[in-house]
Amino acid sequence: MARTAHSSRLCTFVLTCALATFAICDLPCPMAAASESGLSQIAALTPQQFQEVEQRASHGDRVSQAILAVAYEQGIHVVKNDVESARWYRRLADSGSVDAQNRMGIFCQEGRGVPQSYTEAAEWFQKAATMGDDAAQANLATLYLKGWGVLQSFDEAAKWYEVSARQGNRTAQNNLAYLYSSGQGVVLDKARAAYWYRQAASQGDGLAALNLGILCEEGAGAPPDEMEALRWFAAASEKGVTRAYSNQARLYMFGKQTPHDYARAYELLNKAIAGGDDVVRPWLQKCRQEITKAENVPAPAAAVSNPK
Repeated sequence: MARTAHSSRLCTFVLTCALATFAICDLPCPMAAASESGLSQIAALTPQQFQEVEQRASHGDRVSQAILAVAYEQGIHVVKNDVESARWYRRLADSGSVDAQNRMGIFCQEGRGVPQSYTEAAEWFQKAATMGDDAAQANLATLYLKGWGVLQSFDEAAKWYEVSARQGNRTAQNNLAYLYSSGQGVVLDKARAAYWYRQAASQGDGLAALNLGILCEEGAGAPPDEMEALRWFAAASEKGVTRAYSNQARLYMFGKQTPHDYARAYELLNKAIAGGDDVVRPWLQKCRQEITKAENVPAPAAAVSNPK
């Protein structure tokens, strides 16, 4: 019995390891993927140790099955093979691993190693979500939000996002905030939206930082604050959110509280365009015109003292 409990813990360790427009994350929340340390441990196995893992997995050892599922998914010690990965994840999921159930949901949603099926994805996410897995709860909520494999229900989406968000899942926090900011499934509440965006942004979620910046700019339970918005847009751009560059540039060009800085805006616009945001390309010309105008301003004449 002690070995079974220990194996369960190890199994979990191996698997769990623009413009001012709000953005929602509709990609699967992958919390069941192996952690960096888990991947390193698998990669450190010798060929002989990996053969022993394969043998133990075939005899039902759950930790070994988890290692094989991750190894085939990542291509560690073996050729990357989603079919084999899904096969091992399914065995673990059938035996009750919530991490594997969430992973199977992702594989079914994306059609990786199994036929693509939102309906089956919802079934796997539901199993893990009811057992308290925050990633599966967030994933199930997204299916309800989109109406993928389930009857679309903003109420159900909000319910599952909130359950997951309260466990600290930053994707759920961002998406729950989105629902509060749009009044879908919940009463419209911009201040509540800002609260959840801040929770996710504080955990390093780039989309949440972008969205929080938008609320700071327009004012949500507080006066509009463009400087605070700039701070969150900068945090979002550090996470690779292209639209954050556009929003910073927009404030430097057209902001009411932000000192106009066309040179800085020009730099940010080029970063946005390099990231694929061509919508802001026309703004480059205005920046060039303003920069040229500033450079051609003649220096003020030296003061002449009146002789006495």
